[in-house]
Amino acid sequence: MDKTVKINARAKINLSLKVLGKREDGYHELDSAMQSVTLCDVLTFKRIGKKDYLKVISDSRFLPTDDRNIVYRAVEFMLNEYGIRKGGEGVFAGIEKRIPVSAGLGGGSADCAAAITGVDLLFGLGLSDAEKAAIGLSFGADVPFCLTGGSQKAGGIGEKLVKLETNNNNAYTLLVKPPVSVSTADIFGRLNLSELQQNNNQNENYIYNGNDLEAVTCAIYPIISEVKAFLSSSGAFYAAMTGTGPTVFGLFKHKRDAENTFISVKKQFPHINEIFLTNFADSGLQIL
Repeated sequence: MDKTVKINARAKINLSLKVLGKREDGYHELDSAMQSVTLCDVLTFKRIGKKDYLKVISDSRFLPTDDRNIVYRAVEFMLNEYGIRKGGEGVFAGIEKRIPVSAGLGGGSADCAAAITGVDLLFGLGLSDAEKAAIGLSFGADVPFCLTGGSQKAGGIGEKLVKLETNNNNAYTLLVKPPVSVSTADIFGRLNLSELQQNNNQNENYIYNGNDLEAVTCAIYPIISEVKAFLSSSGAFYAAMTGTGPTVFGLFKHKRDAENTFISVKKQFPHINEIFLTNFADSGLQIL
């Protein structure tokens, strides 16, 4: 019962995000180019006794540690689904939070992916990638991507994944999260699908093809447009909002340009505290 599994759960960015329509189940059909980056949460999983069958702790005051936490729910599901709890064992999960919360960076989904993988490894369940993805999808549309990560095209609600070649594997990525909170449901609810139809034709540069949700979120929070414009004027060869926001990313070909812009952003936007210089990653999870 002394086995421990430690995992880096990596953030994601949407290099492009197109909304193709609304489905009968209420979800939206998406077409997105998704990319893992090296900014990550660090999760530690340990086997514990039945008395405390599930315990979650975090170093972030923003995260609940009960069943409101996606890691808690994912671990609890697996303990029950695979008879682990009945067998007299449980799981301790520790979360070192580095990915900003409610930022469009998939932090919760990445943590959920780590939880599924962590329990699988702790108890030798031998789950296939497809089985883990099916579990993940029940907790969030981005979880299947976060389980594998790298560079992938995502269709459906985000679960239909195909590997992509981005040709920018060494891109230096600057992430800037303005201090605002964005509701995913609110942003999708404000989206005018009829206005998007003319913009969703095949584009010769599919990977760097913008984010359909950007205009909606920027209309509520103009700071996002200001940050994007600043990154573009500072040498980023591509800048966009990720997910429903509010995080904006800028891609740079040269490390020095990214580092200089990191400093400039701090001076230009002194009220923004969450700024990260990171890189593309070839996987969503890293077992340590």
